[in-house]
Amino acid sequence: MRSFCTSDMNASELIIDIKMERDLTILIAHPDDELLFLWPFLARAERLVCVVSDKDNPERAWCARRAEALSCVCDLAGIDSVECLDYNSEFYRLPTRDESLKRMAENILEALSEADIIATHNPWGEYGNLDHILCHQIARQTNARLLTTGIAQAVNWLPIRTWSPGRALGHHQLDRALFDQCKAVYDALGCWTWSLPPVESVEVYSAC
Repeated sequence: MRSFCTSDMNASELIIDIKMERDLTILIAHPDDELLFLWPFLARAERLVCVVSDKDNPERAWCARRAEALSCVCDLAGIDSVECLDYNSEFYRLPTRDESLKRMAENILEALSEADIIATHNPWGEYGNLDHILCHQIARQTNARLLTTGIAQAVNWLPIRTWSPGRALGHHQLDRALFDQCKAVYDALGCWTWSLPPVESVEVYSAC
């Protein structure tokens, strides 16, 4: 299996990193988030849970094949199990009075119920994306160990104020060739959604 990153860690941090391979589940809001924001964990993951597929989203008809692209990328990364919950993008807008938002959160928690270690979006949603922030908050409701990155990008969402999300585990460098190979899958299916280059050097954290 090819790695998405190289690591610059000391011996004690490397022991922590090896333990990540026991049972690592990635939780992402949308297909392509795994490449943009969770890439340090792809080569270590056994399972990936994605909230969105957009397959029946009239506002994003061009994204209808996102789940298909995600499945192909997970095959390339060697991830054995992929589960898409088939919600639409901007699921943070789901109604609360009829408990739609609560049911979605419960569905995510059920999908994560057997996870020992979860890698997910950071507390500020990388660029203030409210779907990302909601994923982080839902993951905190589990008993799993939580991992994240320090990625922060200022775009047209919320203003970004970062803080240390936990204990630093090590610095990681993106394997750009493999990233490009996986991005090409999304491009071929016409459902790549991001206009900025990837962040190629990140710190990984054990969230507290």
